[in-house]
Amino acid sequence: KPMCGFSDITHLLLAIYSKTGNCSIHGMDIINGFGHPSSLTKKQNVTSFFTVLNNSVLNTAIFKGAQVLKHGKASGIVIGGWLNAIHDLYLTKYFPSIDNIILFWEAIDEEPNKIAMMLYSLRVSGFFERVTGMVVGTLTNCVEKEYFDCIPKLETIIQESCEGYNFPIIVNAAFGHGDKNCSFRYGEKIEINTEEL
Repeated sequence: KPMCGFSDITHLLLAIYSKTGNCSIHGMDIINGFGHPSSLTKKQNVTSFFTVLNNSVLNTAIFKGAQVLKHGKASGIVIGGWLNAIHDLYLTKYFPSIDNIILFWEAIDEEPNKIAMMLYSLRVSGFFERVTGMVVGTLTNCVEKEYFDCIPKLETIIQESCEGYNFPIIVNAAFGHGDKNCSFRYGEKIEINTEEL
């Protein structure tokens, strides 16, 4: 049976997929997904969830409105979720030991300086050596408070943390803690061509 959810549930999704290979879906859950007040956006989220659940394919709606930060092509295996959980579990036995990862990540209520620390920590750990593409979802309420007068913009932080790596980077994809929370399945093999977005 598939395990579904997002946010801190990413810890469970990563661990279950890592240890069992069973279906893990980042997206709709009971309370903050299906239990959320009805809206047009929710309909898109529900459609995306059932597309991924029933067809094991990435719903291309996840790229609607996204922007390209770095052009390129990539093929690989989808892994990701809440950035904090990815950072927490990488280099443990609860993170999938696979290469050619297309990394999907998002964040909420995290200051950009903290996001920078997590991304650079993943970089120096060698994680980006295993990444072939990066898709960044909604960065909800990620406003700088501590270093508001000197921290770069989030787009700059992402670009600089990935400097020297040749994988494409897409930002503002429709998943995460915002109104748009399209689903994706761990382990799915996909191809990305930023020229087609």
